Amino acid sequence: MNYAPNKVIGDDEAGFRGVSDEVHRMEGWDFVIAGSGLYNNLDDSFAAGYEDSTFQYPESQPGGGSRALRQQLKILSEFINSVDVVRMAPDNAVIKGTPPDGTARALVERGRVMAIHLRRNSTASGSTNPAAAPDQSTAPSALHVDLSDGTWRAEWLNPTTGSVV
Repeated sequence: MNYAPNKVIGDDEAGFRGVSDEVHRMEGWDFVIAGSGLYNNLDDSFAAGYEDSTFQYPESQPGGGSRALRQQLKILSEFINSVDVVRMAPDNAVIKGTPPDGTARALVERGRVMAIHLRRNSTASGSTNPAAAPDQSTAPSALHVDLSDGTWRAEWLNPTTGSVV
């Protein structure tokens, strides 16, 4: 999605999709695993007079942000810095079949490491509003991956807590 132009592509000042931390966290993971070089979001909890990020924005606000979201985006940063991302490229071909209730993206160094992000569609939860998508990042999903011969180790990282589940 972002890798083909052979230029660094960024999602700068992401937001405007509601106040839910989940939608902004999932957007970050999706964009980074798709091969981007930059992801940052607006954080409406910072405002003049609220430089400590304690501004309580209204639910009608077009964007979001919170200390919890910044911690969750730190998990994304730590993860992507734990792999040799320079040697990796988006390669969804390693994923065989599409999860019936969402999308799957893969960032891969063939034969060595794969990072796969699964995202449930909001319609799978009965909602048609992407900003209302529930966080089901720890829910099981069928996934078939084309692995080269050898021994592989799999970990399921909870992007909300950073724990391996």
